[in-house]
Amino acid sequence: MKKTDLSRVEIQSLNGQIVDYNLAKELAEVIFQNTQSIAEHTFCMELYKNPVIELTEENKTIIEKYIQQYFKAFVQVAVKELFQEDEKEDKGMVQIKTIDEEFTERPVKEIIEL
Repeated sequence: MKKTDLSRVEIQSLNGQIVDYNLAKELAEVIFQNTQSIAEHTFCMELYKNPVIELTEENKTIIEKYIQQYFKAFVQVAVKELFQEDEKEDKGMVQIKTIDEEFTERPVKEIIEL
């Protein structure tokens, strides 16, 4: 579980360019206007004040609920990718480039000659 800044969510535009999107304030307002849950109300109040949040399972559930219902597909895709990245980090599956990768891409014969 990591902290993430929802004021800087990376969105891929139609032309492929990556742009930062401030999701925090808009999401907080949508939750505020539509929730009947005290937990969600508390979450949106905190999110409005501070866009850097921990991606706990509870927070992910709230975010997912409102993103799916009130936001366009390009935002849904960005949030889904953000969650998948967080899950990979939690499992220790982050891709890290190492020196060994250089050798794994070479044929075995070349490695022996080195």
